[in-house]
Amino acid sequence: MIKTMIEKSLCMLLLLLMGSFKVVHAWAVSGPSPGSCPNSPGFGQAFLFSQLNHEGDCYLLDINSPSEAWNSWDASTGFPNDKIQSVWVGPDVTLVLFWNSFNTKDNGVPLHFRPGESIGNLGNWNRQASAARLQRFEFGVCTATPGTFMLITDPNFNRALLNDCTVLSYRNYPNPVSMGFRNDTVSSLMNTTAAVAFYKDTNFQNYAFIACEEAQLPDLNNPNRGWLQYGNFSDTISSVGVIDITCLK
Repeated sequence: MIKTMIEKSLCMLLLLLMGSFKVVHAWAVSGPSPGSCPNSPGFGQAFLFSQLNHEGDCYLLDINSPSEAWNSWDASTGFPNDKIQSVWVGPDVTLVLFWNSFNTKDNGVPLHFRPGESIGNLGNWNRQASAARLQRFEFGVCTATPGTFMLITDPNFNRALLNDCTVLSYRNYPNPVSMGFRNDTVSSLMNTTAAVAFYKDTNFQNYAFIACEEAQLPDLNNPNRGWLQYGNFSDTISSVGVIDITCLK
């Protein structure tokens, strides 16, 4: 009875707080138009080419600001869907290509390129990529710095460094495109900021759970400390909202 009353109280509190979200800010930006690229990609840039050996249309991807950790694009925001056959990455960023758009559940390992890599033939990935994330951190190597939270497709913090992860700032992400992270693929997370609410559907619908500050959840099917509601939520998350609540220690 007491547990039921507590759960009802938490749900009512959540509903009251849902109106206090901060302004939505998506890091995903509109895709670039094809054109001529500079001689070589600069800091925070990557070139994507429609033909082999860096020929054809060139699409320039760019991280907008030195303070940003990444930018992302997919077919819904102008990414050249199923066109790319060669790439050239700038000296300080990692390029991650995804087979499908962010709105599609796809747990396959993305194709990724280290800083400075120049690849003239993507092989089986030629004309297959539908999304990209350009990031200042290595693929699979994410650190939840103060004021951020980390999302991982692997259920155990990606210890083998083979799966996708990203670091998000304390703000609202209404859909997978704004997160730059594939739909329904979050399997573990780490939160160093204030409370963050996770939802099964886009636009903060179908509430799942709240991750409190310092929450470390190695498997979303096995609730750990930092939860205000229990359940099985691995591979179900589609939006994330910051929430003005102080979690009980």
